[in-house]
Amino acid sequence: MTSSTATNFRNIEQVFKFSFSNKHTWKTNYNTRKSMENCSRHVLKHLGPKFEIRKTDQSAMDYLYDTMVEHDASNSLFNRAKTSLQTALNFGVSRKKIFTDIREPHINAQGMFHFESKPEDRVPQPVIKKHEAEQMVKVAREHFGGNLADSIAISVYSGMGYDEWTQLQACDIHWGDVPFIWVGNRPDFTVKRNTRKRKIPLVGDLTGGNLIPILKKRYEDAVGTKIPLFGDDWNNADQHRREFNKVKTWCRINPKVTPYCLRHSFCTWLIQADVALPKVQKLMGHAQITTTMNYIHVADNDLANAIGRL
Repeated sequence: MTSSTATNFRNIEQVFKFSFSNKHTWKTNYNTRKSMENCSRHVLKHLGPKFEIRKTDQSAMDYLYDTMVEHDASNSLFNRAKTSLQTALNFGVSRKKIFTDIREPHINAQGMFHFESKPEDRVPQPVIKKHEAEQMVKVAREHFGGNLADSIAISVYSGMGYDEWTQLQACDIHWGDVPFIWVGNRPDFTVKRNTRKRKIPLVGDLTGGNLIPILKKRYEDAVGTKIPLFGDDWNNADQHRREFNKVKTWCRINPKVTPYCLRHSFCTWLIQADVALPKVQKLMGHAQITTTMNYIHVADNDLANAIGRL
């Protein structure tokens, strides 16, 4: 079907170039730009750079989906690629470079492009075992440096994500009878929309035993300043991920494990230790209990142990 959309651009390559040159987040945010560049490559590869904007409708998205699936792309990857094109087109609309007709089925009431997403199957995140976490920290410290080892430890033994532990300052560490990390308590400490500020007690052999020595050393070096305890060690998440992957390969850990899986593993360990879900939710900072429930992994031996308690 040919749309009645009018445009100053002829093809989707031009609208992508315009967005990368003028859309603020695509220009200035490193992670967003890299993600959009990757997604746009898929769109341009399968639709072709000269694909006309006036033909960019739902049937074109169906064709894009079919061709991407033929090349073993997941529904999730298609949805991200589709969203990158939809975002670029709507940026063109907002800048009055593209003029749409709301009578078209793929144009919403605000005159913006809207394409259907494909259902995504939730794939469980890999979970590492405690001895694997210990091995990764040890190998990182011996072969890749203390900064990488400390970053793995703070994530896997506290459940904090990269965007949280890189913001930690000395004032976020509270020493006392029960020392704790206060995540998100500063006005300039940014937490994600679906995450809540929280206290993480530094107790027990796993969390306290592993993190207190690391935090004390970094605290002493940064007390009285606003220097991030860990953030200055890394330029961005991609750099950290590349170094993390070296340790993962060295230790022969599941290749699908990512830095985020460290947080995921910490949450899973809490659940496997029979910590009540509301407490796990609070420790992880989940806004909804349903998010916490997504972390539950029930193995066969867990089921056997449950029956054995009767």
